[in-house]
Amino acid sequence: MKPLEHSARIKIAVFPPGVKDADQLLNSPGGDAAWEKMIREAKDAKVWLIDDMATKMDFQNNPHDRHDMVQWFVDIMADEDDDKLGFYLHHLSDVMGIHEEVLAASCNDILEAEGRLRPDDADTQREIVVKKRRTNKEKRAARNTRSPGDGFQV
Repeated sequence: MKPLEHSARIKIAVFPPGVKDADQLLNSPGGDAAWEKMIREAKDAKVWLIDDMATKMDFQNNPHDRHDMVQWFVDIMADEDDDKLGFYLHHLSDVMGIHEEVLAASCNDILEAEGRLRPDDADTQREIVVKKRRTNKEKRAARNTRSPGDGFQV
């Protein structure tokens, strides 16, 4: 029997500066609107983590920070499927200001150094590959033509 797969889409909403809890926000003037805005602007949890980590690092001047960020990324993304991994890889490349291909190669170097990727056995090991990004028009066409159960690249 195949185990059930569960997933959750987790987002992180951050209180505005100076607000310590929901009661304080909701009871303040304009609190309802501020609450709605906070919820609307909530970020995907891993996007938030990447952004938060990036605020603590200096990618331009410190090569150790660049390496540490890529190492951290490889560790937290270990169980992501390829589409989600590609999304997060793209986001991290934007945050770090480096090309996706360079970032993917750095991730694969770490995986190989840790024995989690062997070039001669890539089919059974994890490898981070940069996928071609589809245009919005291509995405709409794919949604309109696929059947239930079809896989498609985002």
